[in-house]
Amino acid sequence: MITKWAVLVAGVGVLLLGAAVSSEVLSFSAAEFSYPTIDSRSVMSYRCEQMETREASEANARSAHAFFEENLLEISQQQAVAMSASMSPNRTPSEVIPELEKTNATADALRREAARELERRFGCKYLGGI
Repeated sequence: MITKWAVLVAGVGVLLLGAAVSSEVLSFSAAEFSYPTIDSRSVMSYRCEQMETREASEANARSAHAFFEENLLEISQQQAVAMSASMSPNRTPSEVIPELEKTNATADALRREAARELERRFGCKYLGGI
């Protein structure tokens, strides 16, 4: 009976140790960074993998922000140009709406690709903006 209790206690101890190590690893393996947008109207936040030093982590996150914000601005500008080109007074909504939906879908796909590149290149995930 004592052997069963010892195994149970040891098993629970191993689980607790694993949980503690996992939570410590998770809490130190990534950090959140936030930066204002170019126009300073909002803030963009990221969760980035930690580098060898805090300074290296900060530099990587700043580079990630510059890359991602630039991409989002470019995609938004392309989207706005395409939407403007679709709109004209002599076109019916049935002609315009499918084009606008296609434009939005294309822009969404480009934003997802930029997010994948952000993660691949910098080890960062975009958390959102406020």
